[in-house]
Amino acid sequence: MKSGELQLTPEMLGEVGGMEKLQGLLRELAKDIDPKARLHLRTPGLVADPFYSASANAVTPVTRKAAASTVAVHLDGKQVALGTVITKDHWIITKDTETRDGAVTVEVDGTQIPAKLVKRFPKRDLALFEVEAEGLKPIRWRNAGKDIPVGSFLTSASAGGTPLGFGLLSVRTRALAGIGFLGISTSESEQGVLIKSTGPKSAAEQAGVKEGDIITAADGKPCESPIAFGHRIRSLRAGQKITLSILRGDEELEIEVTLGELRTANGTARFRRMNEMSGNLSERIDGFPMVIQHDIPLEPSECGGPLLDLAGRCVGINVSRAGRVKTFAIPASDLSGLLAELTPKAKQQRAATPKSGPASPERERQEILDALEDLQERIRNIEERVRKMPAN
Repeated sequence: MKSGELQLTPEMLGEVGGMEKLQGLLRELAKDIDPKARLHLRTPGLVADPFYSASANAVTPVTRKAAASTVAVHLDGKQVALGTVITKDHWIITKDTETRDGAVTVEVDGTQIPAKLVKRFPKRDLALFEVEAEGLKPIRWRNAGKDIPVGSFLTSASAGGTPLGFGLLSVRTRALAGIGFLGISTSESEQGVLIKSTGPKSAAEQAGVKEGDIITAADGKPCESPIAFGHRIRSLRAGQKITLSILRGDEELEIEVTLGELRTANGTARFRRMNEMSGNLSERIDGFPMVIQHDIPLEPSECGGPLLDLAGRCVGINVSRAGRVKTFAIPASDLSGLLAELTPKAKQQRAATPKSGPASPERERQEILDALEDLQERIRNIEERVRKMPAN
C-alpha cells in the first residue's frame, strides 16, 4: 500500500485468484460500506471521486423524497431487493425471482415486518406484497401518458433515501419480448422503403407482400427510410396488425399484416462474464414485455426500488442489472396495466397508481402542487447555500 493505492505484483494477484476474483472481493467489501459513505466513492471502484460525490449530493434532495416510499426487502433475513410502496395501505411491489424461496420480510425503521404475497407478475419479474407498517406512503408517479425524452437525467433511491447513483435514459422505451417482426430485408427508395426479400413463412410473405414492393406508408404514416420503418415495427407487439401502403409497379395496394415475433438469442456465457467484471448481474436479464433502459450501475439487490426523474417522481421500477452500463426498469405506463389484473379490492385502490391518458382536473391540480413543492425545495436549497457563503 502506497499513497492510498493498492499495489499488487502478478504473483500476489495470482494468490487471490486473479483480477476477476479480486474485483469480486472488492465489490463484496463495498456492500458493507454505509450508503452515505458510498457517495464519496466512484462506482464500481473504491477511489475517491470529487465529481461523483458532488453529483450525488446534488440529487440527494430528489431521492430524499422517495425515502418513505422505498423499503429494503429481505429473504430469510438477508436483503435481496428493494421495494416500492404503491398504495396507501402499504402494498409494495418488488422483485419476483429473488423473493420466491423463503420468508419475505420488509425492513421498516430497523424492524423486520412479515410480508404477505398478493400476486406475482413473472413476465416482468415483479411481485406484489402487503405489509402492516406505519410511516410509509405511496410513491409519486410521473404522468404515465408522457414519454420520457432519451437523455433525461435519472436517479434511484435507497431505502434510506440516499442516491444509489445517477445516469441517463439510454434508449427509448422498448419491448424485450413479443417484439413485432415483419420478416423482410429492405433498402432505400425515393418513393419509400424498397423490399429486397421476404423471409419464408414470415408475416410479410403470408400477408402477400412481395420482393420489389415499395412501402410508402404504414398505418397512414409515410415511410421515409428503412431505419425509421424498422424502429416503428420493433415498437409494436407480436400479433398486432399494421396496414402497409404498397406500390407494386403502377398498382397501389393496401395490405394488412399481422406481425410475427422477433426471436432474439440470449447473451453468451462469455458476454455475461465480461459484463460481470464491472458488477454482479441480475439472474433475469431479458424477456421483459416493456422496459426503460438506463445506465445507473445498481447491484441486483438494489432492484425493485423506484427510478426517479429530477422532480422526485417515479418513472418506473428497477428490475434488472443487465450489463456493465445497462439497467432495466419496468415503465410506469406498463405498471398501470399490472394493477388492472388484480382483485376488485386492488382496483378500488388504483387512485394511488399511475394512469395513462388525459389528466383529470384533480390530477392536474396535484401536478401543480407537486411542481410548487419542488420549487419550494429548490428555493430552500438555494437559501441554505447562501447562508453558508462567507461574508465579504
